[in-house]
Amino acid sequence: MRCPKCGTNNPPEEQLTYCKKCGTELRTVCPRCSADNPGNAEHCSDCGLDLHPDRGHERAAGIRKDKDTVIVAGVLKKKPTFSAGMLAAAVVALIIVWIPIFMVLKKRSQLQGCQGNLKKLALAMQAYARDNGGHAPTASDWTAALLPYVQDRNTLICPARPGKFGYSFNLGLNEAPLAQITNSGTVIAFFESDAEENSSGTQNLWLASSVHARGNNLAFADGTVRQSLTPPADQYWSVKSKTPQMPAPTPADASSSSPQGAPTSAIPDSGLSSGSPSAPVIPTVMPPTVPDGAGSSATPINPPPP
Repeated sequence: MRCPKCGTNNPPEEQLTYCKKCGTELRTVCPRCSADNPGNAEHCSDCGLDLHPDRGHERAAGIRKDKDTVIVAGVLKKKPTFSAGMLAAAVVALIIVWIPIFMVLKKRSQLQGCQGNLKKLALAMQAYARDNGGHAPTASDWTAALLPYVQDRNTLICPARPGKFGYSFNLGLNEAPLAQITNSGTVIAFFESDAEENSSGTQNLWLASSVHARGNNLAFADGTVRQSLTPPADQYWSVKSKTPQMPAPTPADASSSSPQGAPTSAIPDSGLSSGSPSAPVIPTVMPPTVPDGAGSSATPINPPPP
């Protein structure tokens, strides 16, 4: 038994009550009720627990334990035992907790993959138009036209619907000149459907039952991707082209198209040939006269001021 004051190790077999070096009283703490007992006590004075005087080192420390017993905060407790049933129950509980999380992560990954495929198709259509006179591909064979630009046939398949052709082409963009589309940010180019390869159409091919939480994915002609629970209205499928404007008539054309005998204004000299601008020429317009026999001849209707 170790002396709490000087640290001297007193042989337990001697059953000393006081330290043989410094004379400090030796005490033993009961592991069951924590009662303070004399160092040579064989039983606890409060609960009667056998303090095992034959086990000197354990008796000196106030500890009674076996291979399945541990001391936690000064109290003897049995070691926890893990059986195969407890391990199986822990695994099942872990699976039950992680299954919803895994499904949410899987749905999110499928949504992002589908939107990425549609964006690649819209950008491939723009690249095809740059190489083919600015026109979109033919609606009846748009898959073969765009495959060289996406370089992966899996781009044509939605990750949430493996093994099926996932997308259709807007029939309104059939060989349409993309550069002349004024509403490229609101005209649909590709959308989710259950149709076959090279399918093209409008609301008639809209996927009725969406596999994504917020509706079907669709890509617009400018490359943006959005979601919609219901088929978009007609204005999102039609293409509005820019109206070509006639060039403004030049001064020479205006003079030649004026009626014969009408007064024309002189064209000012730009002065580009001489290198310095010249003063504009003020046009001279003759006032109309009254015909002969209707009064005094050669008399202007609106005589100029003197």
